[in-house]
Amino acid sequence: FLGLGMILPKLFSSGVREGRVHTRNLIAPIFNIARRSIRRRKLRFLLTFISITLLVMSFVTLTSFSEGYGLITGETSPKIGWTGVFIREGSWRLEEPTFILANEAELDWLLRQPETDAISIKSENLPSRVPLLYVQGQPIFGILGVSNNETLFTNLQNTLIAGELPGENGVLVSRILSEFLQTSIGDIINIDLRQYTIEGIFDDELFRTLNDLDGSRYTPNKWVNMSPEGEAPSWSLEETEPNEILIMTNTQATRYPSVGVQRIAIQVNNNYNSSGFAERLALERGYLSWSNTEEAYSSFRLGNYFQGKGATLVIPWFIVVLNVIVTMLNSLYERRGEIEILSSVGINPAQVSSIFIAEATITGFIAGGLGYLVGLGFYKALAILNIGLQVHQKVSAVWSIAAIALAISAVVTGAYAALRNSVVITPSLMRRWKLDRSAGGFQEPWRIQIPIKLEEGENKTYLDFVEMRLNQLMSHHNYVTSSIRRYGDEQLSFVYKSVQTSTGNFYTKNTLHIHQLETGEYGALLESVGEVEWVHMVGSLIRLISMDFSTDKSS
Repeated sequence: FLGLGMILPKLFSSGVREGRVHTRNLIAPIFNIARRSIRRRKLRFLLTFISITLLVMSFVTLTSFSEGYGLITGETSPKIGWTGVFIREGSWRLEEPTFILANEAELDWLLRQPETDAISIKSENLPSRVPLLYVQGQPIFGILGVSNNETLFTNLQNTLIAGELPGENGVLVSRILSEFLQTSIGDIINIDLRQYTIEGIFDDELFRTLNDLDGSRYTPNKWVNMSPEGEAPSWSLEETEPNEILIMTNTQATRYPSVGVQRIAIQVNNNYNSSGFAERLALERGYLSWSNTEEAYSSFRLGNYFQGKGATLVIPWFIVVLNVIVTMLNSLYERRGEIEILSSVGINPAQVSSIFIAEATITGFIAGGLGYLVGLGFYKALAILNIGLQVHQKVSAVWSIAAIALAISAVVTGAYAALRNSVVITPSLMRRWKLDRSAGGFQEPWRIQIPIKLEEGENKTYLDFVEMRLNQLMSHHNYVTSSIRRYGDEQLSFVYKSVQTSTGNFYTKNTLHIHQLETGEYGALLESVGEVEWVHMVGSLIRLISMDFSTDKSS
């Protein structure tokens, strides 16, 4: 830190402007003052140092962050309309759907499980940018394969307006597609050199609203070019229209390229737990599995996960921060005289605050480094005591930096909070204010809320005090008051203006109102007419007088 304090000012030197030295040029003096303050106040430094060291030691020894591989679960509110389990391929993703290898051996294994009462297979094509086939000129972008057991899980049967679910050589078409083909139930149509019998017609609108077991749309997706003709294509995934879909059996559907088994639904025997069966399918077979019961909709999958232990360390971190705040506030008030000396030699509040931040940074850096080393040694002590901790040792440059950063964050946060709430460092902040420039001028008065609260019966005393101070300014050599008029204990009007032409045409007409607040107390509102710069000056004057009134009243 001392080396940086010597080098950085030379690298970032910005010179002296208008008699003021930039904070960057004071880095070395700031750290030197901070170091001397730490030496003089050894006990306070030691207490803070020990608390930070213990914090970092706990972080190193008692926490662990690692990546693992295993079962990942999730749970939400139950889905409506079905109960049981359904599975997808372990690598399935909505953006990149993959097929289940549903060969005869795998299906036979599922059916032989004691939990299984019935299964329903749903086949679906991958999203395509071009039609899979044409039926009498009508492009087909989606082919679905279903079984008769599908009615156990979805409302596919309710979308039919005629016929039934398809048999071995049957097909379902939408009402719009049926009208386009001019066909009805029982008619034969040629699809890709094969003949199919129309065994059912479904309603387009009802099918469009049909959901699958996970809440997604039942229809397959397709890629649509969103760019205008002649421009570079921009492909977007959209739902396939019902009149572009054919529904047939799984055996017939999987004969077409890019069509495979996307989902298998399983009706679970009432004597078995659906969640337990779904978990077993994920662990033993590597499926993505979901279970739906009256209690919850749960998901299970194998994958990588991030594991963290010792998250309760945030509690001692907050305790340390509070300890630093109390210690720093005590230090601020004890060093009031020192702060006044620093201010008198031209060091501004931000630079004074930097001294305390520098002290906190030095303390955090040293305590963090020592806490890291003690924490590493603590592993050996625990081993000697035959105490095993399920954490990973943090022997690396990254973890050492993390430990020091934790320490510095604690002390700097505490120091910053103390400085923000200290009026010893920045008393001028109490008088800073901004004028709302959205409304006001010569036609509409500016309205300035004065930061003062008056008890009942103090209105007269307050206006007497303001009137007295305004009368004292009537003989001022530069800015004077005139036309001071009092209207009972609720209103006071006056003019504030300049008497020298060198200061410009300064003139404001003002009225100070006393009004009751919602809390039952009374407040003051200044209405002023004039230029915004002039109004800001008269507002600062009344705020200063009000502050003096509050100070005199409290004393």
